[in-house]
Amino acid sequence: MTQMQYKLKPLVDPSTPKHLIDREVNRKLKLHEASRQTLQELLAQSDPDARRTLYATLCKVNDEAGIPTESAEALGVAP
Repeated sequence: MTQMQYKLKPLVDPSTPKHLIDREVNRKLKLHEASRQTLQELLAQSDPDARRTLYATLCKVNDEAGIPTESAEALGVAP
Protein backbone atom coordinates (compact mmCIF):
# COMPACT_ATOMS: atom_id res chain seq x y z
CA MET A 1 0.00 0.00 0.00
CA THR A 2 1.45 3.32 -1.02
CA GLN A 3 1.55 6.28 1.33
CA MET A 4 -1.23 8.02 -0.61
CA GLN A 5 -3.43 4.91 -0.49
CA TYR A 6 -2.83 4.68 3.25
CA LYS A 7 -3.90 8.31 3.72
CA LEU A 8 -7.05 7.70 1.72
CA LYS A 9 -7.95 4.51 3.56
CA PRO A 10 -11.07 5.12 5.66
CA LEU A 11 -10.68 4.98 9.43
CA VAL A 12 -13.79 2.83 9.63
CA ASP A 13 -14.93 0.05 7.32
CA PRO A 14 -17.48 1.70 4.99
CA SER A 15 -19.74 -1.33 5.27
CA THR A 16 -20.17 -0.77 9.03
CA PRO A 17 -23.60 0.69 9.76
CA LYS A 18 -23.52 4.30 10.92
CA HIS A 19 -25.43 3.58 14.13
CA LEU A 20 -22.73 1.10 15.20
CA ILE A 21 -20.00 3.64 14.53
CA ASP A 22 -21.92 6.28 16.49
CA ARG A 23 -22.40 3.87 19.38
CA GLU A 24 -18.67 3.10 19.55
CA VAL A 25 -17.73 6.79 19.38
CA ASN A 26 -20.18 7.59 22.19
CA ARG A 27 -18.80 4.73 24.29
CA LYS A 28 -15.24 6.00 23.84
CA LEU A 29 -16.26 9.56 24.72
CA LYS A 30 -17.95 8.34 27.91
CA LEU A 31 -14.86 6.34 28.85
CA HIS A 32 -12.61 9.37 28.30
CA GLU A 33 -14.89 11.50 30.48
CA ALA A 34 -14.97 8.81 33.18
CA SER A 35 -11.16 8.66 33.07
CA ARG A 36 -10.87 12.42 33.49
CA GLN A 37 -13.35 12.50 36.39
CA THR A 38 -11.72 9.54 38.15
CA LEU A 39 -8.27 11.13 37.84
CA GLN A 40 -9.59 14.40 39.30
CA GLU A 41 -11.18 12.52 42.21
CA LEU A 42 -7.96 10.58 42.79
CA LEU A 43 -5.85 13.74 42.88
CA ALA A 44 -8.28 15.45 45.27
CA GLN A 45 -8.54 12.47 47.62
CA SER A 46 -6.32 12.32 50.72
CA ASP A 47 -7.32 8.90 52.14
CA PRO A 48 -4.75 6.28 50.98
CA ASP A 49 -7.34 3.47 50.75
CA ALA A 50 -9.68 5.61 48.66
CA ARG A 51 -6.75 6.63 46.43
CA ARG A 52 -5.87 2.97 45.80
CA THR A 53 -9.49 2.18 44.94
CA LEU A 54 -9.71 5.16 42.59
CA TYR A 55 -6.41 4.18 40.97
CA ALA A 56 -7.73 0.66 40.32
CA THR A 57 -10.87 2.17 38.79
CA LEU A 58 -8.77 4.52 36.66
CA CYS A 59 -6.70 1.59 35.38
CA LYS A 60 -9.83 -0.36 34.39
CA VAL A 61 -11.42 2.62 32.62
CA ASN A 62 -8.20 3.52 30.81
CA ASP A 63 -7.60 -0.08 29.73
CA GLU A 64 -11.11 -0.23 28.28
CA ALA A 65 -10.58 3.10 26.49
CA GLY A 66 -7.06 2.25 25.31
CA ILE A 67 -5.52 5.11 27.27
CA PRO A 68 -2.14 4.59 28.96
CA THR A 69 -2.25 5.06 32.74
CA GLU A 70 0.52 6.74 34.68
CA SER A 71 2.18 4.61 37.33
CA ALA A 72 0.74 4.59 40.84
CA GLU A 73 3.95 6.16 42.13
CA ALA A 74 3.74 9.01 39.62
CA LEU A 75 0.21 9.76 40.83
CA GLY A 76 1.23 9.51 44.48
CA VAL A 77 -0.68 6.32 45.25
CA ALA A 78 0.96 4.29 48.00
CA PRO A 79 1.19 0.52 47.41
